[in-house]
Amino acid sequence: MAAMEEQHGRDMLLELVNQEVMETAAKEYDIKVSEEEIELELAMLRSVQDDTETTLYAADPKRLKDKVKAQLILEKVLTKDIVIEESKIEEFYKQNQALYDIKDAYRTRMIIVASDKEAKDAMAELENGSSFEALARERSLDTATGSLGGDVGYVSAGQSSIDPAVAKAAASLEVNDWSTPLTLKDGRKAIISVTEKADGQKFSFEEVKGHISRELALEQLPQSVTPEAFWKEFDAEWFYGE
Repeated sequence: MAAMEEQHGRDMLLELVNQEVMETAAKEYDIKVSEEEIELELAMLRSVQDDTETTLYAADPKRLKDKVKAQLILEKVLTKDIVIEESKIEEFYKQNQALYDIKDAYRTRMIIVASDKEAKDAMAELENGSSFEALARERSLDTATGSLGGDVGYVSAGQSSIDPAVAKAAASLEVNDWSTPLTLKDGRKAIISVTEKADGQKFSFEEVKGHISRELALEQLPQSVTPEAFWKEFDAEWFYGE
């Protein structure tokens, strides 16, 4: 418990305080965040998931949506007085249309083992009714995802952080099925399972205009700003125990 508090408790409390501060800022500055804006950001997160943060939050969709909403409020507060010419927004869209052509994504779990024999043993346990999540925790050599029941978040074709064999297999599986053992680039073996599919979508200029405008406006700020910068304005106090 002490280790969990040291490694995660402080971060979790910081996240909750920041979300509350941003909700207060939204009321103060009359800023609205629509479901469509949140869904766009989530789609883009899935398409560029090259770090562990989205993977960790993927287990809790509501927590991820709350975090995305807080970030959108922060960006809108910071950029509310910056005007970006529509011609520049259109130019950015034309040059980066691939960013807004989101591919199908597959929420994937994975068990990684060292040999064919271990892969066959794991398959036998799955076929005998063992839980995929429990088996990932017990057997997977990837301890980071193994501790999450094998959850690697959303996988889509072309992701640099995902082995091509995993992306290909994920696209061919039905939800809740698992694959035969795959051979990864490093020679290890993997069994994957898809728990959810998010259909791809191509976003029009009108749908992403606000997103692009914010991105270009944020580039004009002299430095990055975090929600903590607004604590004093809204009387937020930090009281995490030492």
